[in-house]
Amino acid sequence: VRATERTYTGPRRRLGAWRAGRPGEVVDQGGQPWGTRLGSQGPDQGFALRLARAFRPRLRLGPGEHVADVVVGCVGVALKRAALFGRAPVADDLEVAFGLFGFLDEPLVGPALAERRRLFAEVSHHHQYTEVRRIVDLVPDATLGLTRQEALDARDAGRAFTPDPVHHRPSRLVIPDPTGPQKGRLLDSVLPVALFLVLNRVWGLAAGVAGATLWSIKVAVSRRSRGEVVGRFLPILVAYLVVRAGVGIWTDSEAVYFGIGIGTKAAIGLALIGTVVRGRPILTRYAPAVVPFSAETQAHPGYHRVMARLTVLLGAYQLATSIWDVWLFNRTSTDGYVLIRFVVGWPAGTAATMAAFLWADRALRVVPDCPGLLELMERPDRR
Repeated sequence: VRATERTYTGPRRRLGAWRAGRPGEVVDQGGQPWGTRLGSQGPDQGFALRLARAFRPRLRLGPGEHVADVVVGCVGVALKRAALFGRAPVADDLEVAFGLFGFLDEPLVGPALAERRRLFAEVSHHHQYTEVRRIVDLVPDATLGLTRQEALDARDAGRAFTPDPVHHRPSRLVIPDPTGPQKGRLLDSVLPVALFLVLNRVWGLAAGVAGATLWSIKVAVSRRSRGEVVGRFLPILVAYLVVRAGVGIWTDSEAVYFGIGIGTKAAIGLALIGTVVRGRPILTRYAPAVVPFSAETQAHPGYHRVMARLTVLLGAYQLATSIWDVWLFNRTSTDGYVLIRFVVGWPAGTAATMAAFLWADRALRVVPDCPGLLELMERPDRR
């Protein structure tokens, strides 16, 4: 290279480590600011505006509604959904947002149109941040965690929105929080144990068994009414609870009543392991009902191997807890057995489940194009 020719010259080397100290960088200030109406910031949020362009021809607006207002209001809802999953916005977020407010359906008429028009009026103006936040706050996290079709079903059933925080009244678009049934899960788990302990202490084994069984049946029926998977097996579950309670009351024996439960759990464990021995692990068939594995993933030998090992682990856990139950029952009182098993069972079950999930997450990554168990379960299109 001649001395007169132009060549690249890099900047002068600076001593010391690089620091994110420029005005727009918030790393040294504790990260993104948080507080009332600041929301949860996610990555690449501006991309939602690019995605929204493709939806403009599909929007069905009524008289007096403006595309700019609709886009700004619904983009805010879409960004909230994307941030809940810790990712950039995708088209499905906008499908949910526009769909919840009915902008992809036939145009509204009458009072419903007037209410929606009032809600979105002039929100595209840059001074209307508070109004946009009000629209976003109408859609709770529980609704945004649903798939697109589930969110539309919740809207049609009147369970998709929260009360209007400004006007303090429900609107035709705003419906009570759908998370109510979830709040009773802890009570559903604790009450059978509490009923057994109290009734058994006051009126004896028969009363304790009857109280715990009736509440367990009530929980099963309630979950069916909410559309949960247990509904498919409800007749078998109710029959089992009734037969077990009847035998326990008839024999008036704690050993018989609890022995039925322990024996059932051990039998389930053996049956699970048996499906692996026969070469047909049960999780291979039923795991896709919970996690959206692709057809290619399900056909891969690595998937079958992981599901087989998980099935064996689940069966071994059932057998191990059965042995623990027998040991505990023979060394404590009836009340002590029920209480200790409940207190120990929750943390042990949670720890075992988390360990199995983390192991499966790593093991499934050997399958081509499979991002892992945890990422698949976090996807908003999960059924």
